[in-house]
Amino acid sequence: MKHEFTIGWKTSNKKLQKKVVKDSEIAYKYIKEFYDEETIELFETAYVIVLNQANKILGIHKLSEGGLTSTIIDVRKVILATILMNGKAAIIAHNHPSGNLTFSKSDLDITKRLKEALKVCELELLDHILITTEGYKSIADEGLL
Repeated sequence: MKHEFTIGWKTSNKKLQKKVVKDSEIAYKYIKEFYDEETIELFETAYVIVLNQANKILGIHKLSEGGLTSTIIDVRKVILATILMNGKAAIIAHNHPSGNLTFSKSDLDITKRLKEALKVCELELLDHILITTEGYKSIADEGLL
């Protein structure tokens, strides 16, 4: 008996699906479209970009929306989105409403936990991108992944 289910994790932006992410600048280009310029400085929001083995975007899912100084990145939700989209890798992105492009201790801690948890599932964390109205910073580019 064949079972079907709906995956509610796909990006609503179909033109992004199957785009190749070669580096943090390209990931930033695609993910910044999901941030509203009017609210990016009001509250933190986290997303996961799910990629296949060829680093093509399978989907982008909003993980959480928090307050002015934090949001929750649930490791289980990242793993679930990646598996349900039949992904091989993930890139996490979140914004700092303050405009500060420095990764906090919490940012570094969740990145480490995500990397370890995804590895157990034979998945890979490729990057964690921090976004502000002024630009972005990549944990991978900083050598902190």
